[in-house]
Amino acid sequence: MSSKQSTRFFWYAMALIGAILPLYFLLPWAAEDPGNIWLFLEQATMNPASHTVAADIVWAAIVFSVYATLDAVRSRSLGLIVPIALTWTIGLSCGLPLFFAMKSKD
Repeated sequence: MSSKQSTRFFWYAMALIGAILPLYFLLPWAAEDPGNIWLFLEQATMNPASHTVAADIVWAAIVFSVYATLDAVRSRSLGLIVPIALTWTIGLSCGLPLFFAMKSKD
């Protein structure tokens, strides 16, 4: 396996782990009260520590989304939009390494 293939495999593995980890914690919670986004947001910002983490992750996701969108337009590779969708549905821990994996093909 070449260095480039190893790097790409690493990023795909990180994206998979980044998808599994948030869902591992979210799905049991969602099963208790499905579809209650307001309860999710309330619990995600219950105290200053969790509010800080949530704000940091949301800001990082916004910055990444802008960067990935500009890169997709510049490179005319609309497939690079997929990591943005995964960032906002699963989490930045999935979308960002997937973006790196897709970019490592260049």
